[in-house]
Parts: sequence; structure tokens; C-alpha cells
Amino acid sequence: MSVVKPSLALAIPVYNGVSAGIQQLVEGLLADAFDNTEIVISDNGSSDGTPDILRDLAKSDPRIHLNLFRANQGIQANFNRVLADATADLFKWTAVGDWVLPGYLERSVAHLRAHPETTLAHCVYDFHDGTKRISTGEHWRRTFDRKVIAATEHRLPAVRVVGNLKHYGYGGHIFGVTRRELLVRLGGHTEYAGSDRVVTAELAALGPMHWDRECLWSCYCPVVEKADYTEDGLLDGDDYPDIEAKFLERRNYGSLPRQQALGIRVAVEARRFEHRVRSGIRSRVRRLRPPARP
Repeated sequence: MSVVKPSLALAIPVYNGVSAGIQQLVEGLLADAFDNTEIVISDNGSSDGTPDILRDLAKSDPRIHLNLFRANQGIQANFNRVLADATADLFKWTAVGDWVLPGYLERSVAHLRAHPETTLAHCVYDFHDGTKRISTGEHWRRTFDRKVIAATEHRLPAVRVVGNLKHYGYGGHIFGVTRRELLVRLGGHTEYAGSDRVVTAELAALGPMHWDRECLWSCYCPVVEKADYTEDGLLDGDDYPDIEAKFLERRNYGSLPRQQALGIRVAVEARRFEHRVRSGIRSRVRRLRPPARP
């Protein structure tokens, strides 16, 4: 009897996921997933009963493949473990608490199959606090349309890389559906803050991303009462000021042909220069503005 290889891997790294809804997440994915989908879960030494829930779920559905660490191995190690355990060609990291709405998986998989040059398929996304969705106003739409989509779907690799480094935030591109062999080739996550942004910048260098214009994925963000993309910077790269250097260092661009290495460096530095100039203009405008009348 031949074994059919799964076409999509839904990978869930989890630690103490009871309160965030690990059972609801897995059951929802099982209901919306394809027959040839594998759900790969790695528990990072949870102490809240998560392993017991996962064992029961794995007994009820053969699509679930389970790893249980006895002790916490760190976030990056847990993300990389589910990547190593997956076998499907298409791959999606899924965070506990996130809402994956009906249609997301089908649309993302269909686009990647129809467009082999695309490295990642995602959708415009918002946030939720466990009960209600937030941040879907005009600022949200403008930020995605004019910044995220315009940059990461661009035909030029340098524009995609810089746009990904800059316009990325909480939740982020890393939870889109991508090609597992690319993530394996890139080595997955590395042990430093913001490595997810570097991984997606590397994907952007390899090919364009695709964003479905319908919001079919919502990021769990319980600590944010109001997520406004333009005000609180949740889609702004300034919280990791050295991430561009990490990107260049990780990919060892100095060993590539000089023209290619220089192209990425020039693009990154040009973006920094543009940001400094615009900040300087805004500062001068504020200084020249006459005081308000009483």
C-alpha cells in the first residue's frame, strides 16, 4: 500500500497553550484542512496540561504528528523542530491563539501552486484580543496597500527585501504559507530577537510574496487594546534597529558576486538614508511652525 505524501503542513509550536485555545485551534484547522494535510505540533515542555490535550487530539486524528519536549528548548528551537518534522511541500507556521478563517488555506495553496515564483502567500491581517477583532480601519488598509503589498510583491528583489525589513510587525509575514524546501535551505530561525523578519527577508530576496486582499487571518494580541498600524508601529521595523545588519551577516553577502552584494547593501542604506532625511524634514517643520494662538 503506497503512502500519499501530504501537500500542506500546518506546524504549531506551543508552550502552555491551554488558555490561548490550543484545542480550539487544532480542531478548527482539522475541520478546514485538506485530506492530505499534516498537522505537526511541538510542545515546548508545557506545565499547564497542554501535552494531555495534544495526546488526546493525536489519538483522534491520524493527520496529527506530535513532539513533546520534556523541558523548554527556547522559541526558535521549537519553531525549527516543527519545520524539521514536516514532510509536505507547502508549510505554514501557526501560532496558538491566531484565527485562521475558512478560505485562507485553500486560497494560499492555490496561489502557490499556480505561481511557482511566489515564495510566500498570506493575506492582509488584523489583530484580535480573544473576543473581538481590532484594527481594520483606513490606516490599516493604507498601510497594507501602500507599504506592505507594494514592497513585497515588487518585481525587484532589493525593493522586496528592504520593504520586508521595514514594514513588518507583531504577528507578521512569517505565518504565511510558504515552500518548506526554501525554509529548510535558509536554515529556519536563528537565536536572536527578530530572526523571523530576517527569514522572511530572505524569502523576499528569492521571490515575490502574495497578499490576498481579504482579511482571512487574525493575529492574537491580548495586550493591545487598540492596534493602529500608523500610530503604535506594529508594522514598523524601527523596533529592531540592527535587523538589516543581521540580514546581511546571516546571508554572508560578502562571499557573493560583488554586484549582488552591493545591490542589497545599497538598497538597505538608501532606505535608512530616506528615513533619516524625512525625519529631519519633519523636525525642521515642527521648529519653524509658529506657536498656537491662545
